Amino acid sequence: MSELPPVTAVERLAHELREQIRSGELAHGTLLPGTQALTRLHKVSASTVSKAINQLKDEGLVVTAFRSGRAVNYPGRGTHEGPKPLTVLVGGEAGRSNRELGQVLAERTQWALLDYETLTAPLINTALHHLDDFLADDTARRQHYSTLTSTANDALVRAAIQNLACGSCSIVVAPLAEPFADLDWRRRMAAAAVSVGGTIRLLWMMSESDEGGPATAQPPPFPSSEPTAPSLGPEHGSPPPIWYVYVDPTDAASSGRQLDELVSVLRHEAGR
Repeated sequence: MSELPPVTAVERLAHELREQIRSGELAHGTLLPGTQALTRLHKVSASTVSKAINQLKDEGLVVTAFRSGRAVNYPGRGTHEGPKPLTVLVGGEAGRSNRELGQVLAERTQWALLDYETLTAPLINTALHHLDDFLADDTARRQHYSTLTSTANDALVRAAIQNLACGSCSIVVAPLAEPFADLDWRRRMAAAAVSVGGTIRLLWMMSESDEGGPATAQPPPFPSSEPTAPSLGPEHGSPPPIWYVYVDPTDAASSGRQLDELVSVLRHEAGR
């Protein structure tokens, strides 16, 4: 069934932008012009621009890029295939060995390491220490800790995106449980990476206490789909998948082979 001809100013603008995206004129991962630029270019109001962009967001053709405006999300057109600088986000629950995994990956790939515990945790702990006299109870302390942790995670990822813009690969280690569970956050991360010519991979360091146990991440542990995640096609802006990694501390040989394979996959994807 063919599309109905656009009638309102909002529909006309959405139609024009949609056609530019589908034709590849606005390539996948590129940032859309700002609101003021679109109002001047198409001679419409800022309200019309906002409503048209929201239509395209509902269709999955536009996503909110991380701290970078609005990006095109249409992998079928205008995408350059080939090696790209890569950022690897390594998540895990507090106290897990995701930090050790990140350090091993950084050593073996010779990529930059952005470690939450080294770069941001000391600042958070210092801030909470100085705020203790002003926090009424443990609930207030937890709320402040959550806010500070979220801000610290954002800062690490922004640094990683800046590395991608410079053509550099990096390993980011942080307590990313909540962001990883947020499909929209993962879409924004992917769009931000693509917008600067890079890509991202999400790794989750599993342990025996994780739901489903290590069986869900036994070799080959990557790539691994998420059984509880909704099935989203490219037209809806699929979030990047999470690769589950389980390293058995009692089997050094098997763990070594898994790490070798993982490093090989990442280096191949980045063309390094």
